[in-house]
Amino acid sequence: MQTSCRDLATLTQLVLDQGAYQGKQIISQAVVAEAIKHSSTLKDDYGLLWWLDPSGAYYMSGACGQVAMAMPQFDVVATLMRATDLSSPQSLLTCGGESSEEILLEGISAASIGG
Repeated sequence: MQTSCRDLATLTQLVLDQGAYQGKQIISQAVVAEAIKHSSTLKDDYGLLWWLDPSGAYYMSGACGQVAMAMPQFDVVATLMRATDLSSPQSLLTCGGESSEEILLEGISAASIGG
């Protein structure tokens, strides 16, 4: 799948706004609520395609650090995409670096408290 940061942010904002987009209900609130609650019997930090953070944030996470995150406590969404050389299958296994989720959580949390 190919997408842009803007598209991911729009989708994440739709979920943060409980399925509403520009004042119109696109997805039912019940479906959104189901997607972002603990749903897996194997992992208690996973909903339906969304990872659930103890801080209240939830996010989608793709290969090599592609992330779309909602932080309801700050009423904000953020996306992060990293360049990856898809011509080499090995590159998907060796992305390395700090987790994108942590980068977003730390940055937004610090900004919200003026740090």
